[in-house]
Amino acid sequence: LALVCRIAAQAGACWQAWEACFFIMACLAGELVTSEAAAERRAVLEHVTVLFTQCIFPGAYPGEPNNHPLVKAAALSVVEKYAKCLQMSPPLCQPALICVMPSLFDERLADPAARAFERVCARAEDHIQEASLLEGIVGQVTSGLAALPPRCVDPVVSSVGRLIGRLPDPDAQLALLRTLLAPPLRRLDELSRAPAGGFVPAKTLVEAVTCIQYVTAAIRFLEAPSSPAGPAEGGGGGAGAS
Repeated sequence: LALVCRIAAQAGACWQAWEACFFIMACLAGELVTSEAAAERRAVLEHVTVLFTQCIFPGAYPGEPNNHPLVKAAALSVVEKYAKCLQMSPPLCQPALICVMPSLFDERLADPAARAFERVCARAEDHIQEASLLEGIVGQVTSGLAALPPRCVDPVVSSVGRLIGRLPDPDAQLALLRTLLAPPLRRLDELSRAPAGGFVPAKTLVEAVTCIQYVTAAIRFLEAPSSPAGPAEGGGGGAGAS
């Protein structure tokens, strides 16, 4: 990994060299991030930190040779594959999310970006607990829904819901959840106003199902607060969601 990082640093403006380096780095991830030796994990984390901050994050490399879509796609794959390292390096979590977000709304990059976004959120959920940051993410997702391919809606929305569920402030959770759910609930309300007894086009039914799937994705990782009371009579459990 150190050798490939050095080669990437010498790639200059050659986008083919950058793509090749990122591809190699992604292929190595399966072996590197699963190491059980503490010293090896630390070494990998050091190299990944250099890789992210000096090669992948926006503005990291002068001249931005990684603006080419194929290089961006390869870089997103690197972020996805090395997301496990974010658990050991909280300072990388927020920049990783910011790095991935714009590509979600680019048809050419939406698929690798959605995979990277989902993996980053899953690994960094304990370190992304700033309501202001999540407010910006929710705003980007809801305002950019039209540009987000339908196949990417579920992983993206469920990942945002995962982060909302980790906020320590219930009021902030509720406010962000309302914002996240506003578009599908508003559209469902519009669809429900069709004349009673009339013919419902298949397109309308499909759209309604899509909205319901969005809502399901948004609340997938949310948990109800534990009941302060003891077990209910009859041996029932608490109110926490399983």
